[in-house]
Amino acid sequence: MDVLRDGDHIKPMSTILASPTVLRYRAHAHDWNHALPIGNGPLGAMVFGRVIREAYQLNEESLWEGEPLDRINPRAREALPRIREMIFSGRPADAGLAIERDLLASVRNIDSYQTAGELVIDWLGSGITPSHQVSNFVEQPQGAWQRLYSAQGYERSLDLQSGIAACSFSCHGVAQRREAFASAPARLICIRHAFPSGGGDVDIHLQRAADVTARTADTSGRLCLIGRLTRGGMTFAVLAQVTRIGGTMLAVHDALRIRGAEAIEIRLAIATSYAAPGRHLERDPVVLAEAALDAARSQTWETLRNEHVAEHRARFEACRIELPSTGAEDLPTDERLKRLRAGEADPALTALHFHYGRYLLIASSRPGSLPANLQGKWCKDLSPPWNSDYHVNINLQMNYWPSGPCNLLDCQEAVLLWLEGLVPFGRDMAKRMYGCDGWVMHHVSDLHGNTAPTDGPCGVWPLGASWMCLHLVEHWRFGRDDELLRSRSWSVIRGAAEFLLDFLVEAPAGTACPGRLVTCPSYSPENVYRLPDGQQTEFTYGATMDLQIAAELFDGCLELAGPAGETDGVFLARVRDARARLAPVRIGVDGRILEWADAYEEPEPGHRHISHLFGLHPATQIDDRDPALFAAARKVIDHRLANGGGHTGWSKAWLINFFARLRDGDSAHAHLHGLLAEKTLPNLFDDHPPFQIDGNFGACAGVAELLLQSHAGCLDLLPALPSAWPAGAVRGLRARGGITVDISWADGRLVKAVLTADRTGTHTVRCGSRRVALPLTAGVPVVWRP
Repeated sequence: MDVLRDGDHIKPMSTILASPTVLRYRAHAHDWNHALPIGNGPLGAMVFGRVIREAYQLNEESLWEGEPLDRINPRAREALPRIREMIFSGRPADAGLAIERDLLASVRNIDSYQTAGELVIDWLGSGITPSHQVSNFVEQPQGAWQRLYSAQGYERSLDLQSGIAACSFSCHGVAQRREAFASAPARLICIRHAFPSGGGDVDIHLQRAADVTARTADTSGRLCLIGRLTRGGMTFAVLAQVTRIGGTMLAVHDALRIRGAEAIEIRLAIATSYAAPGRHLERDPVVLAEAALDAARSQTWETLRNEHVAEHRARFEACRIELPSTGAEDLPTDERLKRLRAGEADPALTALHFHYGRYLLIASSRPGSLPANLQGKWCKDLSPPWNSDYHVNINLQMNYWPSGPCNLLDCQEAVLLWLEGLVPFGRDMAKRMYGCDGWVMHHVSDLHGNTAPTDGPCGVWPLGASWMCLHLVEHWRFGRDDELLRSRSWSVIRGAAEFLLDFLVEAPAGTACPGRLVTCPSYSPENVYRLPDGQQTEFTYGATMDLQIAAELFDGCLELAGPAGETDGVFLARVRDARARLAPVRIGVDGRILEWADAYEEPEPGHRHISHLFGLHPATQIDDRDPALFAAARKVIDHRLANGGGHTGWSKAWLINFFARLRDGDSAHAHLHGLLAEKTLPNLFDDHPPFQIDGNFGACAGVAELLLQSHAGCLDLLPALPSAWPAGAVRGLRARGGITVDISWADGRLVKAVLTADRTGTHTVRCGSRRVALPLTAGVPVVWRP
């Protein structure tokens, strides 16, 4: 162990390793699953790269149907004791009927996140006679237009380092170079189409399939689309400021017609009337969008671009991985996916996929924004799958698994901001529905403050807030930000714990765990079991995941109480007592951890959720310090996989993390390979199917877990290194305790690690069977070699 010197830095090994950060294509996007995403947190766009009719599909994070509703079932609080009695007395099927009638929300559906529309740019190249009307997107499908032209030298790319989507080609003697990025400093989407040799004849318009109240264009280059959503009445505005270099510009109907330009530049702002949960009609979106455009009015394209790149790159470059090169890094990304499916190895594609996950989190979640939803921020529909909402029984949580390990902690501030807005609604829900203090959230939410049990019987799962608050606990563990904890996070965490303290009940005699504290009603997310009489039900008491979440939250409260400045001894005593009295995780006669309170028959033994292994990952309760639980967890996974488990994108991503925690790098790698080969779309979006972004984030986190773990009381270096990666390097991983770690390895063995702590202290470092106590001084990089 010694202090870092110049020669000790983890340096690129470009001759054998690669760290590609560019997605490349030789054809335009045939559909949305081929288009490339850009984003700055609140705003997102999908870039297609079409030759004749370019389309930029647009999103603004708060454009969401619906409104705040009082959904509390008026029968809930009175019915709860009777439902609990049914469950404890062995009548869970009867309880299920009562739950659906008496506990489920009075309004069970939530409304959808939606697209903001499209910016369409028609290039009228030689051989096309300009029309007086802008071409209709539906009547003139892209395929018909594309057949008129044969583009030469076509290239399309997304540079993850710069956050710029680009496209270049020549067609009918006209060369074009396009760039698009979503600037966080400017709060704009910025687009430039350059025609170096002339030929910049374009028609530009905004469009949306529904809820448009006005579309205008004027000779100043301003395009405006204003709308009002049918359900809830939220208003929105899409404003585009178009400038030209050379040529002429006219406003024709609701479009701009530009002829003879050398380049066009577009700055696009989107805003809605949403202010906060419960306040969705308070702002003027036109004023907000105009303010964003006005603030950038004096800035040149180069200034906007440079400020965007500098801000984005500072975040992106915080972490970097290099994996073995096969020389395929310059091939088109979709071709690399095809080669992988055909059996060819491409570790560097995994590196690209890892970087893409980090890029997507940077692009969809920033301080002050809303959290990334089921599709991040990229949604093309008015009625998307699962409403593109917030599912909090794993999906939203998985979105943020990379934030700590991959050095993107401030991306998680969006989660805290959203939870703070939900707390008042959750407190009302806890009191009126359950008679409990604290605050509660069930398994589906939105931006309007929904905390009720919606969707169906599976919605009656009141552990959503508890699990979400564990992200605030982890945020402190990785960053040790005591001020943020004291001023904001602790009250949210404590409120979730207060609800659990009141909600937990003592299991009566005759149950599997008499005298122990359990949740009731309880269920294991989205799964069911079969009773001896053949009936199927989801409800029980003390489902294993519930107990693990409760244990993790109580442990977090006791750990963070000191840094948070908590002085309420009564509260802390209640937490200690409840933690000690929780029903334990149980192992069945077949050696598997039980999913429910008793051993039941599983109608779907390969179910996509493996909720009873929450304690293995993402929680910290199951590791190799308890060999019996560790082995029982492995048996659960083996059983699931033997029966077809891991068949969705996000569930395969969870398996990567499970196997990493089990220290089985090769099995983790097999599922990482399977995710890329079977559940990844041409633009590298995760395919649930359909597209659902959590698999991207889960896989990104899984790669980090293979290389560094810090949940079991030590910094564990290369705990599950796959044999397919005999050499490699990573810099900028983050460990709990506020430590940044760089690692290099060769021949499957650690070469060296460089550790830089935020605070002075001694930390246990593990590599294989070796453990050492390593003193670290704040801000001083230290080299450790095994």
